[in-house]
Amino acid sequence: MTERGDNRRIASMGLVFVALAALILSAVPPWAGNFFTGLPDHWDPPLHAWKLIWNAGGILQGHLLLPRYHANAFYPHMYVLCFDDLFWIPSYLAAALRGCGAGMCLTYNAVMLVFWALSGVLFYRLLREIRLQPSSAFFGAAVFCL
Repeated sequence: MTERGDNRRIASMGLVFVALAALILSAVPPWAGNFFTGLPDHWDPPLHAWKLIWNAGGILQGHLLLPRYHANAFYPHMYVLCFDDLFWIPSYLAAALRGCGAGMCLTYNAVMLVFWALSGVLFYRLLREIRLQPSSAFFGAAVFCL
């Protein structure tokens, strides 16, 4: 494929990402209204926010490849993060946001929105690879996300 075709494909995926992020935020209005200051009202987001912040802190301290499994919770048990998913890839985005001064709520919400919309973009690419039209592939990605 030519460079122009590659640039067009990247631009279309960027548009799909923005459109899916807007759809996600419009589908969950309470979350969008408290995006900078609050977490969704469920037991899961505070736990995941803590893991993201813990990992982001480790990345910012120079632990770029090896996770710090020994966390500051569940004393006297050691290495408790071995028993849970680490969100290691999203933690790099969380570290970038924390390095820019973002708070815990904004960091969690931004990371979740980015990776939620990214899953739709990847599904869109899958549907395009099996030769669906762009509008059909976008509809499929939106259904997949929502």
